[in-house]
Amino acid sequence: MGAKTNEVFLLVTATYAGAEEPVYARRRQGEKLTAIRQVDRFKLRLLYDDGTVDECMPVCLQTKNYEITTGPQVLCAFADQSRTLKEIILCDKMAQGAFAVSAVTCRVAGERAFAGFAEDTEALPYTLLAEDKQISFRVEGDPLRLKINGKETKPKSVTGEDVRLLTFNFEGNVRCIYRQELVRKTEAKITIRVENLGDTPVKIQLTGPVDSGRLGQSIEDNYYLFPKSGAAFSNTPCSYRQRFCGIFGVQFMHVFNPRKGAGVYLRTEDRGGVLRYYVLKKTDKDVTMAVEYPEITLGPGETFKALDTYIGVTGGNWHDGFLAYRKWVQSWVPKVKPEKQWFREVFNFRQRFLWGHDPMYDRKAEKFVLDKAVAKDVKEFGGIDYLHIFDWGNYFGVGRIYGRTGDYPPYTMWKGGREAFAKAIKGVQDRGIPVGLYIEGYLLSQKGLLGQKYGPAWQLIGRNGEGRMWPKSTEQYACSFVPAWREVQASTYAARVGELNVNGMYLDQFGFGNAPKDCWSKKHGHPVPGYCVVGERDCTRMVRERIDGVKKGVALYTEETPCDLASIYQDGSFTYTMRRAYSTDTRVPINIFRFAVPQFKTIEILVCDRPTGTWAEGVKWIFFNGEAMWIEGKPEWFGENTRAAIRKCHKILRQHKDAFTSLDPMPLIPTEMGGVFANRFPAGKKVVYTLYNSRHRTARGPMLRIKRKPNVRYFDAWNNLKLDPRTDGDDHILSVEIGPRDVGCIVCTEE
Repeated sequence: MGAKTNEVFLLVTATYAGAEEPVYARRRQGEKLTAIRQVDRFKLRLLYDDGTVDECMPVCLQTKNYEITTGPQVLCAFADQSRTLKEIILCDKMAQGAFAVSAVTCRVAGERAFAGFAEDTEALPYTLLAEDKQISFRVEGDPLRLKINGKETKPKSVTGEDVRLLTFNFEGNVRCIYRQELVRKTEAKITIRVENLGDTPVKIQLTGPVDSGRLGQSIEDNYYLFPKSGAAFSNTPCSYRQRFCGIFGVQFMHVFNPRKGAGVYLRTEDRGGVLRYYVLKKTDKDVTMAVEYPEITLGPGETFKALDTYIGVTGGNWHDGFLAYRKWVQSWVPKVKPEKQWFREVFNFRQRFLWGHDPMYDRKAEKFVLDKAVAKDVKEFGGIDYLHIFDWGNYFGVGRIYGRTGDYPPYTMWKGGREAFAKAIKGVQDRGIPVGLYIEGYLLSQKGLLGQKYGPAWQLIGRNGEGRMWPKSTEQYACSFVPAWREVQASTYAARVGELNVNGMYLDQFGFGNAPKDCWSKKHGHPVPGYCVVGERDCTRMVRERIDGVKKGVALYTEETPCDLASIYQDGSFTYTMRRAYSTDTRVPINIFRFAVPQFKTIEILVCDRPTGTWAEGVKWIFFNGEAMWIEGKPEWFGENTRAAIRKCHKILRQHKDAFTSLDPMPLIPTEMGGVFANRFPAGKKVVYTLYNSRHRTARGPMLRIKRKPNVRYFDAWNNLKLDPRTDGDDHILSVEIGPRDVGCIVCTEE
């Protein structure tokens, strides 16, 4: 082509027979597939005359998204304007679709016609808070909101000589006492008390404190971190309201303006278990953070006290709020026990079945084949660090029983009984692979002995007054507050550990903490409703204590990461954080809980009970966060590119397991290039950095700035290359090349 090129345009027609990976399929008009957003199945490779090669994912100019739609469309890819384009190679990796390219043209002069999609962003400045900065007491707008008997109500009057102590007087002899107290130079504690001074009950619903405003003149420069599962790290308009549970498991959020060098965070300190919601909303005028409590009834003379809430001022990044929260939570979260370190070093977590999919019990030969199954997995996935057996507790004709205390025994379903199963488990353990068992945390089969005898008494009752059931089944939800149910669970877990000598036990569903698991029964002895976060935590503590009484070092884990106060009796969990990140408006896929509570092991589920397909990028998101991957299904469920990514990521994670189990990891540290993000994992004289290029084309050049030290070696672990830094004053500048929507890894070792 022989010219410096701005943009490459293609006229493409696409058809689809199906979707290789459902997470990337966008459907309209019923179930008709109309777009594939995972456009790495159709890449452009741009070759320049100096030998440089760029990979690009094109943007569809009709939809303004990086996707390929059905029918004819114009795609645009952005070339390196400083180089002379020599050749364009089209890379079609779509197995269930077809592309027809009708025309190709290039823009070789002037400004880019579609520069707004080129992702040529600068790195966000990480400005620090001025040393002489001190929080100023202020009340802008309404610092709290109150509904009385379901109606939003304005105060009749506000009294107080200073904004540090205000009294809001409402109708019906209801008043709110709002107090601000300086606890650090840059942080104030806010307490709110609602009092019913009347002689009749009143329903109240408090939202407070409320912090609303704008940092600087440009609302576009106001960014936020809303650290839900699949965190929102962005500056776009938003409206979030998340219950404190497994979907929002930390207790802070942050708004900041990197260019102005100013920020504000809000955090709470709850160790008891108070039901509330975290609210963040950004409009074209301002950003609001608030804590919202559910409606309650206050009797005459009764008082409701909100959680102690802290508002702090920061510099132009969110790490101050994150560190303030992490310092508090680390002050009471249990420390890692040495005998549990093995679980933190699990990175390929393999779920297998005795009866389903690719079974590990050969019915024809009437024998277990666990060892054979593991050998195949090691070859396909590059290693297995843990074997989790899902359906071992099935009692045919009755349901999932697990041999719970007082119920049918599980060992009659195969030849050889308990001894045969224990021997098969030991065979895997002898290969150096720990083994664990699945047990349901909530579901009780009504066909079992326990279900027939105690089902109605133990059943979780929904808000509508009806007992909750698992859809289309005879399994009921049992209330996590019921003492007898807790006793059955605790004794069952202890018995299985003692009989089978396993390394881990799974307590299913005890991480979500979502509203449908709150119990509204008036007969169980708990508050109505029973906040399931508290019920799960206290039930888990009982299970944990019983297991420890039988065998030390056994890992206890669940599904979805529990909120911080509910996680303390568990060692880890499955989580759908990366899956949620895909559908969240965020600049980078990040799991904040993994960094805030690093002793808790997070294991990412990309796709559950269906083929993962060709979602290799999801695997790399897990690597970027230094987490474990949950692997389910036959190897054929994973595209070859996905299996290759799993093998590569696993090798690096295991090689540097000391860094990836660090108790002091730091998410999203400053980088030298916009659109490229980095996490830091220190381990003594070694530091490992994972990088993620969020752009849809190759990024190359300076990525990291590191304080210069003597005798430090730098290694590009992703590309297996030695790195030679450039010296810039007191710093070393490290340059690497990362493909579109791809990851990198730099290892710094001090000799």
